Amino acid sequence: MPQIVWTARPDGRLDYLNQVLAQYVGQTMEGALTLDWTDFVHPEDSANAKVTWAYAVQTGEPYEQELRIRSKDGAYRWFLARAVAMRDPNGKILKWFGTSTDVEEMKRAESELQRAIKVRDEFLSIAGHLLTPAVAPLHVKLAAGHATMRRGHGKERPKLKLPPVFRSRK
Repeated sequence: MPQIVWTARPDGRLDYLNQVLAQYVGQTMEGALTLDWTDFVHPEDSANAKVTWAYAVQTGEPYEQELRIRSKDGAYRWFLARAVAMRDPNGKILKWFGTSTDVEEMKRAESELQRAIKVRDEFLSIAGHLLTPAVAPLHVKLAAGHATMRRGHGKERPKLKLPPVFRSRK
């Protein structure tokens, strides 16, 4: 999807949006400007979106937020919205310039990665419980062998009895 571009007045009210956004939400450019932009934001994201944007407008700090925006067909997609303030020489905000980038595929990939990590962790947990009884006797034998070697340190080491295959032929 092409980049969504928008601008806002110093008070945060949108005064321009490009055709990409208008088409995405199923409005004309002029019609979309008459609506509250949060009308297109997912209900779970709306309150936080309003607070985050209001904070940026109040402080003049850059705005950045991931939120879901409803398309004309009713489906929501994730977007990364960013905006910076243009200021006059005295620091007064003249205008906000913003973009909204479709990050739906990235969010899906993140979700799939989290699911894969969860499956891996569950597998390792189960495998660990299943392998512990099988590995425990080996651990005891290794520990006993290590203790025998430490006791024998500095002394002649015990001779190992090798199977006939490994004995040297003289």
